[in-house]
Amino acid sequence: MIFYFSGTGNSTYAASKLSQVTKEEIVNIAEAMSKKQFDYKLRAGEKAGFVFPVYFYGIPTIVAEFIDELSLKINKNTYLYAVMTCGGSISGADQLLRTCLQKNGYSLNACFELPMVDNYVLMYELSSLSEQKIKLEKADQTLLEIGKKITSEDQEGYTSSVLGKITTQLIYPLYKSGRKTAKFSADERCISCGLCETNCPEKAIVLKEGKPVWVKDQCVHCLACINACPVEAIQYGKGTKKRRRYVNPIMK
Repeated sequence: MIFYFSGTGNSTYAASKLSQVTKEEIVNIAEAMSKKQFDYKLRAGEKAGFVFPVYFYGIPTIVAEFIDELSLKINKNTYLYAVMTCGGSISGADQLLRTCLQKNGYSLNACFELPMVDNYVLMYELSSLSEQKIKLEKADQTLLEIGKKITSEDQEGYTSSVLGKITTQLIYPLYKSGRKTAKFSADERCISCGLCETNCPEKAIVLKEGKPVWVKDQCVHCLACINACPVEAIQYGKGTKKRRRYVNPIMK
């Protein structure tokens, strides 16, 4: 069974590809949270995987909340793994996940790092289409290697360095205390399609008089709303209007 969370599709893509290799079911964490589905029983010999992006070198809040509630019926020999998608590095996110799982009585056998296309349009310009294509092709090759390691239940995946752990300790708290929605807005190009409301995993967006309104002070900052808007009407302050958007081709 593969539990995944994705904002703009990278982790959806990774989970889908790994599902083809392992022949195991995928579970959307956002949907499971919405339906309060936390109890899962694995078949004999089945593996348990977690696939999600890293935010500020740490774990998306919705993933941590799901694991806190998770009741996973496994045996002592069940292979638990994680695949973390990232724009550059996951730094010490593997240790955060291990700690999160251990609190609920689970032990991670291996963690794998999967560099893909970054989507954090709030802070910088995103990759060009040609750069995106190259990164996705490299990601496909890495996924093949990861799939083989998962199949053989490899115990030697990614392990964060001392510098990686320090980086996460310094940067991740900015995400935990941040994630503000106040700067999100829709400009005059909005066509009232409601896609942002539908896609929001936190139910933080509500259409009022045909326009999106962010009704929560914080969200997970997955950026599905701003990146997937078909007319690029959603902005975050004044810095995003001229920046590229990104969604994984699987979402198109």
